[in-house]
Amino acid sequence: MLVSMTAAGNIRQNNHYVPRFLLNNFSLPGDASKLLEYRLLVEHPSIPQWKARPIKKTARHKNLYTVADDISESDALETWLDEKFENPVAPSVQKVLAGHSLDADDLRLLSRFFAAQFVRIPAWYIRHKEAWARQLDDEIQKIKQRIERERPNLNLAHNCTEIIAAPDGFPLRMVVQLLGDKYRMTAQSVTGRKMWMWSVRHVLRADGPVSKLQSYQWSILEAPAGIDWILSDNPALSCVSRPNGIRNHSAPLDTLGAHLMLPLSPKHLLYHRVGYPMKEQYTVARPFLAQQLRANLIEAAYRSIYGRSEDLEITAYRPRIVSAERAKYEREEWIRFGAEQTRAERFETLRHTRRLKNNRVSGRGSVAVNGRICHDKALASSKQ
Repeated sequence: MLVSMTAAGNIRQNNHYVPRFLLNNFSLPGDASKLLEYRLLVEHPSIPQWKARPIKKTARHKNLYTVADDISESDALETWLDEKFENPVAPSVQKVLAGHSLDADDLRLLSRFFAAQFVRIPAWYIRHKEAWARQLDDEIQKIKQRIERERPNLNLAHNCTEIIAAPDGFPLRMVVQLLGDKYRMTAQSVTGRKMWMWSVRHVLRADGPVSKLQSYQWSILEAPAGIDWILSDNPALSCVSRPNGIRNHSAPLDTLGAHLMLPLSPKHLLYHRVGYPMKEQYTVARPFLAQQLRANLIEAAYRSIYGRSEDLEITAYRPRIVSAERAKYEREEWIRFGAEQTRAERFETLRHTRRLKNNRVSGRGSVAVNGRICHDKALASSKQ
């Protein structure tokens, strides 16, 4: 794990959540530095539906993946994603574009790349942040019960505090303090960006869900004549149809029958259907299947769809939302995101540092809590 912290001027602060080498595969035929973007939320109806944008300024936010301590910031996660997922797979993607046979290592790297794109995007963060908040109270109660079972082993002196750190880098600490005949337990956790970064590493660790993906028999689906695969800001999908007919585009990756897909170019789609592997490494998709998969790619887009030509079928199938107020709010939210997360992370670090000056730290804790920023949320318990 990379843990070095650097001055803000030396880290990458403009973080692409869709890699540039993937965006390049959807660039304009006459200008490889640009692609067309169809925005799904715009301020005014006069804004063109499709607009050419520089790839270097597309699918990125400032300080999306940086994490701060009290004096500096780290881009360790982006560096890790580059070194472990993006850079290794680039030659394999080039082999796909050339139609060359893929060996076992190519398929392993492509499956890992799929997993990284599944969790590193803003849409993943949006989908999960409310769930993390909802779980907070339940998880704190679980920790309270655990600590109460272990109280006889804490051996706290009066007014002494023990800080119990969660394992695996999970952004949670439990502060336990003896006050007279009671214990005060305080959960300290920063969600938002820090929780998201933890979840990315959790999913992509060697013994996590990515290991299952590496065992799948992946194929390359080639688009039939007259159809192109499309790329969006939510490109890696796990699609199943619910009983009510509504499609879920982020189903668990081991769901039987789920269609796992990631566009690699307008003509090449990394594909696997869980439980139904294809025999051939390269297969031209039947038109009906291609239309179904393409519909999923369009439906799953969060705020942008990318392509090399103006596609009227996309604009008809997925009409954009026109709302000046909503568009401004979302734009400003992402502009504030980095600064607000940095302030929260530094506040939590500074508070923890002050506690360490006078108290001891224990690594015995092993409970992980998904919680929002929770400063001094205390649970008093009578000492037995």
